[in-house]
Amino acid sequence: VQYPSLRRTQVRHIDLVAVGENRVLCVLILGTGVVEQQVAWLPAAQVTEAWVSGLHERIAGPVVGCELDAAVAALRQLAETVEQWAQPAEIELVLQVLGVVVAQLQANRSEKVAIAGAANLSRPGDFVGTLPAMLEAIEEQVTLLKLFGELASEGPDVHASIGRENEHYGLQEASFIATRYSGEGEGSSGIGVLGPLRMDYASNIAAVRAVARYLDDVLGET
Repeated sequence: VQYPSLRRTQVRHIDLVAVGENRVLCVLILGTGVVEQQVAWLPAAQVTEAWVSGLHERIAGPVVGCELDAAVAALRQLAETVEQWAQPAEIELVLQVLGVVVAQLQANRSEKVAIAGAANLSRPGDFVGTLPAMLEAIEEQVTLLKLFGELASEGPDVHASIGRENEHYGLQEASFIATRYSGEGEGSSGIGVLGPLRMDYASNIAAVRAVARYLDDVLGET
C-alpha cells in the first residue's frame, strides 16, 4: 500500500514558542490535522518572547496556506537572504530554527509504502534467480513507488504490469497489479499486489479493486 502523499497538503499553522533561554518549540499543523512538534536548541542564546514572536511573523507569512514543497522553497529563500533581514549576531540562531521547521516539512512530504506478505515470495518454483531483485525492490521501495507511478498514469482502473514489462526493474519474472485510491482533498496513492507470473489474476484484481474502494470510502469520511 502506497501511503497517501502529503505533498499537496497545505500548511495550516506554524507557531514558535520560547520554552527556555536556549530553546524554541516549533509547532507545525498541516491541513490533514497532522501536528508536529520539535525543539530547536540554540546554544548560548538568550531567547526572548519578543525575538521569537518576530521570527514567527517572518516565517509564517510566506508559508501558511502553501503546499509543502512551496513552503520548503519559501523557507530556503529566507535562509539564503537571512543576512538582509536578521542582525549579524542572530543569523546562526535563525538558521537553526529554519532548519528545524524545514526538517518537519520534509518529513511529512516523503512517500512511503507499507508491505505485507513478503515471505510468500520465497515459495519454491515461483521465481528462478530473480528473488534477490524482488527482495531488493521491496526493501528499497523506490522501485515499487515507480511502478505505482507508471500504473497510476494509465487511469483510475486496476492495471497490471506483467513479466517483460518489468524487465528494466529486474522483475521480469513478476507481475504487479495496482490501482489508485484517494482521500478527500488529497493526492491519490496506490494499492497493489506483487507476485509471480502464474498468480491468480482474476482474484487479485478483484481484491485490489475492493480494498481500494474501501479505502476511498473510509478516507472520504475522515
